Amino acid sequence: MPSAASGLKTRQALIDVARGFLGQGNSDVTIQEIAQAADVSVGSVYTYFKDKRALFDVAAAEALMSTTPRLQEVVDGLADPGKGFLAAMLFACRRPSFDPETARIILTVGPLGFASFDEYFEGPITAINASIAMGLAHCDDVEAFVIAASGAYQNVLAHMYAGTASYELGERVLWGMAQQLGYSREDYDEIVAYVASIPVNPDAIG
Repeated sequence: MPSAASGLKTRQALIDVARGFLGQGNSDVTIQEIAQAADVSVGSVYTYFKDKRALFDVAAAEALMSTTPRLQEVVDGLADPGKGFLAAMLFACRRPSFDPETARIILTVGPLGFASFDEYFEGPITAINASIAMGLAHCDDVEAFVIAASGAYQNVLAHMYAGTASYELGERVLWGMAQQLGYSREDYDEIVAYVASIPVNPDAIG
């Protein structure tokens, strides 16, 4: 029987391989191919995951969570957390240019992959609620707004990744979101200018 450490190593190897396949947009890969790439038996896959979908969901969640600290830095760069949330979304629209693998993972997994991933929505909901408590943003249903914003973001990302739209589409879509939160054009221009000042090189953000 494998040790706990060995088991964790095997599980992580499977997640890393699945993440690599998703980053290539290859969701049609078989369990056998995943096991072979991870250098484990097919049985090992089912020891740690119910099926391929479960493995892919965990891999996608891990990929997305690895970007959370950077996005949180973007949020924290503005005094209003609601504006910070919009800034983080706008910054994330630039993903195809600086993190194409994660962009591809988001598009490959789609909404279903994040439907049960609470952490994906927790940060935005917290930021907007904080802004509302400060009397800055306005929203009657924060959960519904965040879900709508997530769908809009994924659509913008898809168009940008496919080369059928530019970053300017993200700015236009986010302006509509900003209006729904009660922000003025002046407020939004501040957000756009702030995001434009953020370098895409992660080592340059601090």
